[in-house]
Amino acid sequence: GPSRIRTCDRPLRRRVLYPLSYQSSAGNHNLIHSFVQFCYPLFMNCFVALGANLGNPAATLDLACNLLSSFVSNMQVSKFYWTKPISPIPQDKFLNGCCSFSCTLSPFELLCSLQEIERKLGKVPKGRDEPRPIDLDLLFCDEALIFHPELVLPHPRWHERLFVVRPLADITKKLPFDINIQPLLERLDDPSLWTLCH
Repeated sequence: GPSRIRTCDRPLRRRVLYPLSYQSSAGNHNLIHSFVQFCYPLFMNCFVALGANLGNPAATLDLACNLLSSFVSNMQVSKFYWTKPISPIPQDKFLNGCCSFSCTLSPFELLCSLQEIERKLGKVPKGRDEPRPIDLDLLFCDEALIFHPELVLPHPRWHERLFVVRPLADITKKLPFDINIQPLLERLDDPSLWTLCH
């Protein structure tokens, strides 16, 4: 909650590059997590993309945001948008949104927390591009650079996806690494591809 967040006048911004040759033994895994904890600041500003197209997507995204808000601070949530699925599999439209917040978790701890929320909301392992009750994709943790089998930051395809860029533009004008969102939105935006959820 908010009481766990310690702020400072000049937050640290440290970048860590993880090697692609990572070996997934238990010992290395623990070392990687210790390294993350050591290298990151007391709090980070993070961005997460939300999506769902099974069950009641609007209620599911609202619940996901409520669960997130229990352990983060300064949370902002975008409008929600119905978008056409990018999949060869016939399925219903997705409801998409984004949120931003501050938290004291490391990127890997935050990833685990997001996956736990997904499990609570009914997500089970499925094939690529299949419909799902919830997706929570970690986009940015400040200016962290991570290349790891479990997590890549920034998210490698966020800038190609209108269903991510459109809601991001609701909550920020500038992303980590001084990325201006408006030029990306202007390049990708096509009102025929989304409908605002009322």
